[in-house]
Amino acid sequence: MRRFGYRGTGTLRLDIPNPVSIRLLVTAPSVAWDERLYLASNANGWNPRNDRYALRRLADGRFEILQIMAPGTHFEFKITRGGWDRVEVAADGADLANHKFKIHDTQTIEVTVVDWQDHHPRAPKPRTTVGDVRSLGEFTIPALDRKREVLIYLPPGYETDVHRHYPVMYMWDGQNLFDESTAFNGEWRIDDTLERMIPTGELPPVIVVAIYNGGEHRLNEQCPWPSPDFEIDGEGEAFLGWVAQDLKVRIDRGFRTLTDPAHTGVGGSSMGGLTSLYAAFRYPQVFGRILAMSSAFWFARKKIYGYVHEQTKPLGTKIYLDCGRHEGSRGSQNAFFRQSQEMANLLREKGFVDGQDLLWVEDPEGHHGEFAWARRVPGAFRFLWTE
Repeated sequence: MRRFGYRGTGTLRLDIPNPVSIRLLVTAPSVAWDERLYLASNANGWNPRNDRYALRRLADGRFEILQIMAPGTHFEFKITRGGWDRVEVAADGADLANHKFKIHDTQTIEVTVVDWQDHHPRAPKPRTTVGDVRSLGEFTIPALDRKREVLIYLPPGYETDVHRHYPVMYMWDGQNLFDESTAFNGEWRIDDTLERMIPTGELPPVIVVAIYNGGEHRLNEQCPWPSPDFEIDGEGEAFLGWVAQDLKVRIDRGFRTLTDPAHTGVGGSSMGGLTSLYAAFRYPQVFGRILAMSSAFWFARKKIYGYVHEQTKPLGTKIYLDCGRHEGSRGSQNAFFRQSQEMANLLREKGFVDGQDLLWVEDPEGHHGEFAWARRVPGAFRFLWTE
């Protein structure tokens, strides 16, 4: 095991066994002199614009980035000009599959970018919101000096039953929850699900607050700890603190909410699942209903396990936890699933009881994406919000 400290553009600094060096050479058209190319991959959380993964322009017009990897790594990536709206595409503008390589030894990988998505304007995707979904505009996050758009879903009867107060579910990656036109890769259909289940009595009326993710800042904002493998600082504590101590106060003032932990939830998937479970133990006086789907518990070198182990069980908290059998890149699916299983077992050791305050769901057909999460939302909400 060697610890690599190379600080060239884009390379990782991490402990890996028998490391090998990968040189990625990219030939790309139409890259202005003041533009940069970026590597978005399964090695950096698919961030389309991270300066740590910017490619270096060579004298011959090609671009280069070095990566240090372990033999056997399954490496998938795309090249972008700084955003998913400027990702590489086929000559006709069609989406491309990821570049995929199995790393065995030190090697040079050469790829050619044919064209860019922004050179092929696409018809806007249709708006698909149903029910009462409103934008609350942009909110300032003082600790991070950023702004973030927030949406709110108000359940059937909210405007007519003016004396009733409602539980609230705060959710990450808000652009993916309600509307196909803003979703990255399909929507969760939260609004469709609640509009169907609330009128039939399957669910009590619930307000959902959808917080947009920060794009290139997403990994940082949804991870409570620094992660040297991804070279992020870990802004999750500051971001979660803003939600718990600022945004929630504003929502409670502006809408008829039930403000106690038993009626306040937080949820998300992948990185959003990680930060939601962290919130259960970091802010038990705020969040008492936790939805953690397909959670990236491996991130930040699995610090979440040690953190949960050290905490006392938050009284009155209910946790929904799940994972699909087909999550993760090929070759890591068993590990991804097993890590969620391990968290379920750790929660049981903390005193959580299956069917009472813990629901662990194994999805035999589940992949890592919005379609699978949308399919599991009804069961998750039913467990969290019905007695």
